[in-house]
Amino acid sequence: MKIAHIVVDEEIQLGDNFDIELGHMIIESRVVGFMNDGVVVEADDKAVALLGISGVLLENVQKDTVSELESQLAKLKAQFDPNYEYSDDYSVWSRHKNLRNQIEDLEKRIAAAKSLTEAKYQGREVPLGKPMQGDVKKSKVYVRGPKGNVVKVNFGDKNMKIKKSNPKRRKSFRARHNCANPGPRWKARYWSCRAW
Repeated sequence: MKIAHIVVDEEIQLGDNFDIELGHMIIESRVVGFMNDGVVVEADDKAVALLGISGVLLENVQKDTVSELESQLAKLKAQFDPNYEYSDDYSVWSRHKNLRNQIEDLEKRIAAAKSLTEAKYQGREVPLGKPMQGDVKKSKVYVRGPKGNVVKVNFGDKNMKIKKSNPKRRKSFRARHNCANPGPRWKARYWSCRAW
């Protein structure tokens, strides 16, 4: 399975763990290859179905923003007649049915895109899964917790530099923190391991 829209601050290698957050669900996988336009990861049939619905799969995704999807939806709704009554003309009925299906599909994609990229934390909109400069610790990130609520994860020491370019230090850090099994996304160890 090939995934599009991969934005990372670190170097991805074969065998690295890979998580895809879909609303309150997380699909865990492993990197098995690379292509020019995406990263190849493992996934079972259920994960592939969920990714296809959400528009994350490269084969199904259009590189649109939410605003572009909303403008497409507005155009379709302008063509759609909600007071349509069935007629014997099959071509008119078929066109109406196709428009309705396209509108429903776009509404699902918009909802999925919004739930993947933004959420509310203590009454304000925050980006999900994007590490940023921290206030309490070196870095912070907002993710969905085990109960589906949005939580803030603080990680890293403000007084220390990351030296992942030094192979010995990187290997030592990853062994010391068990980065082969980094744990869930709502824990600091997961994000520290991702930074290294």
